[in-house]
Amino acid sequence: MSPLINAEGIVIGVDDRMLVKASPNRQTESIEDLVAELLLLRRPEPKADLKRALSILTVHGKMIDHDYLSWRLNEWNVPESLIKLTHQNKIIN
Repeated sequence: MSPLINAEGIVIGVDDRMLVKASPNRQTESIEDLVAELLLLRRPEPKADLKRALSILTVHGKMIDHDYLSWRLNEWNVPESLIKLTHQNKIIN
């Protein structure tokens, strides 16, 4: 999968495998911001973005600052139904 770059030049379309392979010298977005952006995107196939976000949450759940993620989701007005999915994932991990 090719990465997607937003207007600020930040890679946002990465999956969990790409995160694992990311060079430590490359500045990337926080996992929490990446998940929030995926949940907020309004692309033609939103289920793919949701699936990718949940995959990242599952793989990297222990590294995620869930308080920051909740704040970011609220700050960006992500729908409550999607915020609940991230809370369910927190309980699983």
